[in-house]
Amino acid sequence: MKHLLKLKFTKFLLKNYNLNIEKYKHVFTLLFVPIAVARIQKTIIEVFLTNEFLLNKKSLNIAVIERDFPCGAMALASLQDMFANINAILEKENQIKIPKINLNIFRDNNIWTYNEKLHSGETVKDENYFNQNVFDIIIDNSVLRRSNIYKETTYQHHRNQTIIIRSSHYNDTKLGKARRVYCAKLLKYKKLVDKQDDGSYTTIADIKNPINYFIQNIFRKKEFRDGQLPIISRALQQKPVIGLLPTGGGKSLTFQLPVFLQPGLCLVVDPIKSLMEDQVRVLKENWIDCCDFINSTLKREEKAKKLIDFRYGETMFLFISPERFVMKDFRKIIKTIDVSRYGLAFSYCVIDEVHCVSEWGHDFRTTYLMLGKNTQLFSAVKDSTFDERNRQLDNETIKRVSLIGLTATASFDVLTDIERELNINSEDVSDAVISIDNTIRPELFFL
Repeated sequence: MKHLLKLKFTKFLLKNYNLNIEKYKHVFTLLFVPIAVARIQKTIIEVFLTNEFLLNKKSLNIAVIERDFPCGAMALASLQDMFANINAILEKENQIKIPKINLNIFRDNNIWTYNEKLHSGETVKDENYFNQNVFDIIIDNSVLRRSNIYKETTYQHHRNQTIIIRSSHYNDTKLGKARRVYCAKLLKYKKLVDKQDDGSYTTIADIKNPINYFIQNIFRKKEFRDGQLPIISRALQQKPVIGLLPTGGGKSLTFQLPVFLQPGLCLVVDPIKSLMEDQVRVLKENWIDCCDFINSTLKREEKAKKLIDFRYGETMFLFISPERFVMKDFRKIIKTIDVSRYGLAFSYCVIDEVHCVSEWGHDFRTTYLMLGKNTQLFSAVKDSTFDERNRQLDNETIKRVSLIGLTATASFDVLTDIERELNINSEDVSDAVISIDNTIRPELFFL
């Protein structure tokens, strides 16, 4: 037994046990409060999704029991802020109606409260108040406690109505048990920019702060680069768009943000293996891990696993080569992705390096032929018609997936081919093609 006490691991445990909480409380707060806030927000959204009647109430009484770190007030305040900003850019019929929220904070102990200001001005109530009132939602939250270890002795009066959140020390890796993307009818967004007579764009005043909220909170960027917002504006309105931005101009963001703001999956067709791998790597480095790629560098088993994850809605962005879109098995998967019990559907299909569709382009790829039409033909969208007898592209009753074509540059001949491939009406071309200076370059002529 004595030799166990001398082990390096035992000494490590002893050091943690004797750690001075007061000395490191600010560090723990910085690390764990954001996790606690995110968990509460996700829980409340899940409650709204499964109990829609709550949204019809004039007000909601929500109680948050803080077993360790203060987080309830910040979670509710930032969640309401998010709803306010998304409503500001949504058309009126799609705006989310949230009842007035009466928040009640209950603290199990004061050990982990680094600063009372973290309660954002909310008064912490006692157990007597808690037991004498009725609440619509009760969240018992702890970042540090494990499930089924502690026997909670407080707040027993509402025990059967409480949602308990504890640290996750077990990861269920069984098929279909991972996080899943929720899909629904696509939302209708307002126009974000106005086009000027000289071809430039200005952000609509009432839209600027709300849309900047999302780029700051999701991507940690201060503002949009030139040309990004006009592309995003058309994409959010579910209109086909050709975005011409120079290399390094931020083309990826122009489809990533709309995908986050529409409840659906996204296919990204990319002809370059290293480029798709790089995009997935950058997303994951920015804590966006609902993405993956499939290309020829993977083994058969790896490809099969990633396709299964996609079919179960565990991947929001799937990067694929144009060659995969001509495979019957893959077409069948994306065509029937909505028939599972998870109700999945696509919101966008992105064609990167879209100049490859044109025989006039130097990078022409035969597998890009009919790519735009095939994506619309096979990608399942909410409320689309799946009657094979009527499933034709010229049938206007069919809801088509929104297409986004991106490239660094294109000549006028190449653009004409792209417009035809993305099924853009001639009268809409002037608005559908969005570019900034130096993206449409002069033709070269050889004598």
